[in-house]
Amino acid sequence: MTQASIGRMARWALAAAALASVLALAPSASAAPSQPCNGTFEVLHNDHVGRLQLPAGAYDIRVSGGLACGTASSLFAAFLQDYDGVLPRPWRYNVRRSGFGLFFVSPGGQPAFSVRFATRRRPGGGGQSKVVDCSGTFQVLSNDRIGPLRLPAGPYRITRLSVLSPSCRQASGLFTRFLAFAAGGLPSGWQVVPNDAAFIRGSLNYGFRVKRAVVF
Repeated sequence: MTQASIGRMARWALAAAALASVLALAPSASAAPSQPCNGTFEVLHNDHVGRLQLPAGAYDIRVSGGLACGTASSLFAAFLQDYDGVLPRPWRYNVRRSGFGLFFVSPGGQPAFSVRFATRRRPGGGGQSKVVDCSGTFQVLSNDRIGPLRLPAGPYRITRLSVLSPSCRQASGLFTRFLAFAAGGLPSGWQVVPNDAAFIRGSLNYGFRVKRAVVF
């Protein structure tokens, strides 16, 4: 198994399970109206999924095609972690405008769920974990690389892969250290997963991920 494939294993599994639930009702999906989910999903900072800009705040999620609200929320959280805007196949997205997008599966292009910036929060709902999302940004001063992972100059956000991962301060220090290894070959058992912009050691859940910060 390659490093590129390791980085997206968890999201592929989730996407495949959600895809099966959508395609099970595919014949009627196009005619079924979307249904609103209870509560809102919290995007903690200005973010993006590929070209879809997502300002920080609360989002309403609507589902169709038999997709459960909990699955849609989990998928949205996973897609927000995406580094290069290429979602796990066969998932695709469509930008309606800033803060409003559709996510669907390619066979037939039927919508599976939509996210839309909410004018006001509704009680309940899910969101991203404030435990693993690091505050502030890390500045890459010039175009750089760590092995196959290219890092254009600019601000980056750091996300811990689990509560057992290195702290935000430790992750920032590790990232600084890793930038000295342009050819890859990280020390102390660390590996870079280029397609996920992640750094792991010993487990897919131990490490951290970086993603370019966006300013709207």
